Amino acid sequence: MKFSKLNFSFLILICLFAIIYALPNLITNFHLNKHNNFLPGKVVNLGLDLKGGSYLLLQANVNVAIRERIDTTLSDIRRTLRKNKIKYKNLKANKNGISFFTREKTSSQKIRKIFDKYSKDFQLTVKEKYILISLSDNGVNKIIDSTMQQAIEIVRRRIDESGTKEPLIQQQGKDRILVQLPGVDDPGRIKRLLGKTAKLTFRFTHPNFTSSELDQNFVSPPGYVLLEDQKNNKKFYLIQKKVMI
Repeated sequence: MKFSKLNFSFLILICLFAIIYALPNLITNFHLNKHNNFLPGKVVNLGLDLKGGSYLLLQANVNVAIRERIDTTLSDIRRTLRKNKIKYKNLKANKNGISFFTREKTSSQKIRKIFDKYSKDFQLTVKEKYILISLSDNGVNKIIDSTMQQAIEIVRRRIDESGTKEPLIQQQGKDRILVQLPGVDDPGRIKRLLGKTAKLTFRFTHPNFTSSELDQNFVSPPGYVLLEDQKNNKKFYLIQKKVMI
């Protein structure tokens, strides 16, 4: 093959640029742009196949998020029933929904109208006095998607704190998170770092009970849970199940 001098010079110039850009990856601490910002200095981050590192597969407990959504909805339904002066009994949360019995016969049309606001994520079943409000497939998927997005963001922030360069963090399957950390030889340290992730929620305490009136044998009223003080096992708080934030 014959090249003109112009083409040959152009090829040589491209090769020189390629060599200059590759040098920082071949020579340790080689940075041409230390005093010249226009020259290359970035190093290509190698993946697990070339550099080695840690591979973690995490699983999110989406059932907790589903349970919290049901508990929150349970409190809303209780208020809705009282607001509409519908007498009820046996209001309780099930695995994927909420059920109760009306004490008086109420038309299914009225019940459906009252609970229409839940139709986006729940499906309503009315059998005479028995009412079942259960999470639909769409509602469950929305909770899982939201939970996974939050979990991935939390994992990403924790990994960034460790100083790992260009980690791969992505969802795998329905409820798992794949984490690849090139150059990290201690996966135990990453596990401990991720294990410190806490979930902060805000809930109201019961307005009619103080900690001095509560003990471990106290029976919590509907919509509240009895929690022990972290520093004093003889002190208790009556906390609303519904998460405010």
